[in-house]
Amino acid sequence: MVGAAVVLFAAAAVGSVPAWLAVVVGLLSLVALARADSPAGLVLVAALGLVWLLQPAGSITSPWVLLASAGVVAVHVALLLAAQGPAVMHPDPVQARLWLARGGALWLACALLWLAAHWLRGSTMPSAIFVLALVLLAVSMVWIGQRVAQGPPT
Repeated sequence: MVGAAVVLFAAAAVGSVPAWLAVVVGLLSLVALARADSPAGLVLVAALGLVWLLQPAGSITSPWVLLASAGVVAVHVALLLAAQGPAVMHPDPVQARLWLARGGALWLACALLWLAAHWLRGSTMPSAIFVLALVLLAVSMVWIGQRVAQGPPT
């Protein structure tokens, strides 16, 4: 719930969040909190993405995006760990560290992509090349982050 609240806070700092969407996110957060293994978590992450799709066009290079991406990653990792077993079962510490490392690598990829978008903003290159470059950069950063989070081959 805290991660979802962080995303809503960051979105409100950039623009505005429709009241109906904030209510939907809050309700989905409660359902996901009670039933982490339900589809509510997936719908919650999609709703958090919708919060940012409704923001003004220039908000993608706002520093608030970094806070929002941290919130989404926190929601994602928390739901993954909570859905690993019944509520009375505690997550395995090794698995928790692995997912926290993967979440950190994912957030780092988001931060590097944000930095690239911020740096290239206002560039005179054609928009199709700009989008292709950002997509390739994003895919490569996520791949590298995933490889790093896996650790050395055994």
